[in-house]
Amino acid sequence: MKFSSILSLILFLSFGFNASGQKSFEEELGFIFTKAKYLLDTERYENAIKELNNIIKKDPEFNDALLLRARAKYEVGAFAGAKKDMTNFIGYRGITEEVVRLSADVEYAMDNKEAALNSISTAIAINNEDPKLFEKRAGLYYDLEMDDKACSDWAKAAKMGSMKARRLSSKNCKSQKSSDFEEKKKGNRKVDMEEVDDKEEKLEDVVIGRPNRSDSSDEEQMDEKNEETNNEDLESKDEEVDTSELEYEDDLPEEDNTVKTIEVDEDLTLEIFGEGLGKRKILNQPNILILSEEDGKVVLNVCVNRNGKVISADFEPSKSTITKESLVSLATRKVKEFWWEKSRKKEQCGYIVFDIHGS
Repeated sequence: MKFSSILSLILFLSFGFNASGQKSFEEELGFIFTKAKYLLDTERYENAIKELNNIIKKDPEFNDALLLRARAKYEVGAFAGAKKDMTNFIGYRGITEEVVRLSADVEYAMDNKEAALNSISTAIAINNEDPKLFEKRAGLYYDLEMDDKACSDWAKAAKMGSMKARRLSSKNCKSQKSSDFEEKKKGNRKVDMEEVDDKEEKLEDVVIGRPNRSDSSDEEQMDEKNEETNNEDLESKDEEVDTSELEYEDDLPEEDNTVKTIEVDEDLTLEIFGEGLGKRKILNQPNILILSEEDGKVVLNVCVNRNGKVISADFEPSKSTITKESLVSLATRKVKEFWWEKSRKKEQCGYIVFDIHGS
């Protein structure tokens, strides 16, 4: 009996120490996770990755550490690493709306438009009430020259309250027929930023209203008719929306493609244009130092709100001749530091071209 009592006491104490140690371990990881998330939210991506590395080495399944690291890697242009982290995350946690959204962004940044379309379609199947998803899919459809589907998705997003979708639908879809689209494809789609030196040619792509590439990729909405037919193919059963019935806001930005040219130094020139953004006064311009051995362009699609804040900055790989991850990441971060004067327009979207002259 005495031996049995001593053994029970030892087991009890051992369990208590293990439980206490486990709690302390989880609290430590939780503290690091909170710090990493703060660093990510404040756009200090490299530091966030370092903190998340510490968590994942100890417990790769802890919270959303793998997904957060994938997001941070995407932001710094480490796309292959982001894909690997997402694959591991799905293995542990399964498919979620957040991971397929990020997958669409990564695939698009890598110019894998079909894969991006599949990912955003999955996200819409999970959540078909988010206008941002339909904006993104519409942009992908438009890039893939599937204009009818693009217009349908813009119309859906517009009905959900998206001003951006209203603007793009108004430019590209209102009162247009299929034959109009065919003419537009033949006349306006062959714009190559690498070969265009003439500014009038370079503005052609903006005139036709091509949407934000990274911020405009979506797939088909799962409507009531689809659910009644046992979730048949989303693409073939997609609900048709009559874009001509939409009420368009009078506050749409004007078609003003004035180009503002800023000579930063002998190695870098910036060109800003689209929806009057080139004429809007810049109140704060960040210091930019780019060291590169190659000549070329990094093109970003930017949107500025009425207060002058940059609310999105997305890399345009098809219009850029430089895709080096470090340069793209630097350009994206610097664009977000610009600040424009206030405007009556709720939002203006255009392009900033980093014209780099290698040293």
